[in-house]
Amino acid sequence: MNKKETIELLNFIHTFYKDFEVREDIISAWYNIMCEYDFNDVKREVEKFMAEDRYQKQLPTAYMLIKGLPKVKEKVDVQDGVKIYCSVCNRPFNDHAELDKHFDRCSSIRYVIKQSKKWFKKDIDKKFLWSLSDEEFEERYNKLLKYIMEHTEDENERKRIGFIFNPPSEEEAREFLKGN
Repeated sequence: MNKKETIELLNFIHTFYKDFEVREDIISAWYNIMCEYDFNDVKREVEKFMAEDRYQKQLPTAYMLIKGLPKVKEKVDVQDGVKIYCSVCNRPFNDHAELDKHFDRCSSIRYVIKQSKKWFKKDIDKKFLWSLSDEEFEERYNKLLKYIMEHTEDENERKRIGFIFNPPSEEEAREFLKGN
């Protein structure tokens, strides 16, 4: 994304979020983050963001918009179209829907491996986790989350995990995010 596209994106956001300021320092900061991403990919993320009820009053951040997006250099033109790569494992995909489904599982597997080492001093085989059905994986994932929630001394971590099982109201989420 070039600087002109960055300005166009910020002005587009401002059209829908009047509290979203477009100043030179903001343009520069966003450009420094967005320069490695494709304008159309980021704009599509803005549109998805705006379509969700929970984001009607929350201003988008650059991080929220690029999370999970491939950088331009991670896309490779091939005969059957553009390949995009998972930012966790670098596996190629033909479309965003396929990547989104994979990315959720891939990042969850990374979390399970990291937390298993932290809490149980145990290495879990990534291939084993991939071999599980969605239902089996979700059952193990939720069991780990419940264990962490019951044993962690970090109140914020306990609350974040609790939100997975009991999604907060918009007000509760806003209050939690203000405190962090």
